[in-house]
Amino acid sequence: MQVNLKKASALAKLLSAELHNTGFTMSKSISLDSPEKAVQSAQKASDSIWNTIEKIEEVTAAMFFIRKELSVANAKYGINVLLSEYNEAKEVIKMLQRFDTRLIHQPLISGPDELEQRIKSKAERTNSDEFNYRSGTAEVVVMSEDHAQSIKDIVNSKKRRLREIDEALLELNLANKITLSDDVVDTLREFEII
Repeated sequence: MQVNLKKASALAKLLSAELHNTGFTMSKSISLDSPEKAVQSAQKASDSIWNTIEKIEEVTAAMFFIRKELSVANAKYGINVLLSEYNEAKEVIKMLQRFDTRLIHQPLISGPDELEQRIKSKAERTNSDEFNYRSGTAEVVVMSEDHAQSIKDIVNSKKRRLREIDEALLELNLANKITLSDDVVDTLREFEII
């Protein structure tokens, strides 16, 4: 059975959900009113553990078969490269958005006289986002409009690239297929995934 990469990824996720929703019963309360029924009940509980063990092996094997095939296809069709570029763009956006571009300085101070004048002026004012007068030091906002514009341009460019990559990934995931083994198809049917 052939499925496109998007469907294969969804099937692997459904198998993972099936695996993680597997219940584990390691002990059981058994009524001792009837020794025969107690033995049957204990045996049935023991058999369910064997069934759970088999299910875990079967579902895990099917899930990782699909993941391996997806990995090969991702390399073959360049999807892994696009995903890497996608993650890089996301990281650049995340890091650049840490800058608070609302804190933009006025044009830089022209020289020592202007600096001295601003420090004296600061002593007279209580709030300023340009200087913080403390024992001979001045805190200066260094984020300029040019910095803010550059950050905005880079973020917008990366966001455009993310949209392009999303489109390319969708096309590749729909256009390319992998072949599922008969065992995997049987497992998918057994657990009513397909």
